[in-house]
Amino acid sequence: ADITKKREKAEKKAKAAKKRIAAAKKDLKGAQNALNTLVEEMYKNGDMSYVSVLLGSLDFSDFVSRLYLLETVAKDREGAINTVERLRKELDKQSVRYQEKLEQVRQLEQSAQQRNDTISSSITAQLELLAKLDPKMLAAVNSYDSIKASRKWIAKYAGTTSKEGSHPEIVGIAANYLGVPYVWGGETPSGFDCSGLVMYCYAKIGISLPHFARYQYDCGAKVASSALMPGDLVFFGPNVAGIHHVGIYVGEGKYIQAPRTGDVVKVSDLSARSDYVGACRPGA
Repeated sequence: ADITKKREKAEKKAKAAKKRIAAAKKDLKGAQNALNTLVEEMYKNGDMSYVSVLLGSLDFSDFVSRLYLLETVAKDREGAINTVERLRKELDKQSVRYQEKLEQVRQLEQSAQQRNDTISSSITAQLELLAKLDPKMLAAVNSYDSIKASRKWIAKYAGTTSKEGSHPEIVGIAANYLGVPYVWGGETPSGFDCSGLVMYCYAKIGISLPHFARYQYDCGAKVASSALMPGDLVFFGPNVAGIHHVGIYVGEGKYIQAPRTGDVVKVSDLSARSDYVGACRPGA
């Protein structure tokens, strides 16, 4: 876009230079015509010299008149010649400027084409790379933009103040692992399962939790759904005894989870689950 803008500016200047060349040519032609007329008038009776005109004087008064006339004609002729010469130089100068602008346009067009080729080559290379990714990595790449948006949204909750023993900083920690693929039994950034993600994030603030969703439910004070705060753990299952999934509450009815095989750590809506059974606040 920047190159295109510069090229359009150069093209505009080249167009203006071309107009000035046309004007200079017109002025030069007029000056040349004026000079030709003057010369023609001087020599319309043949090739007469300065001396012959003066010697043809009838008396002193006529001699003075002829001398004045010749001096005036010579002065006008010199002025006309100078005008022609000045206009010819101006034309040459404008022609040089015009050619410079045309060359600038050509170079900018070449730069634009090179830039276009570079972008096209880069896109082709990246598409080839995407074609080689396995389904899990491809899913992570495709969700990259949504992950960036989620991290930006999560940041406002990660920076909230702890209340009643809550741990809002856990939200910011968990956000760092959005896009990490689900791995059954995983508990490192190379792959997480649901309780492995929770255990890993809470360990970052010195709170040790077991690697099992049902047991994590017993590791903190129980919290009503209406009192959920960022960092609280939310649990899912047919009932408390059958808890099989856990996530980290963020705010606005959303939570971070490592869902299932083939998926990645992501932000989800609590309202999309019908098996929510309760929540707890670890360390409280």
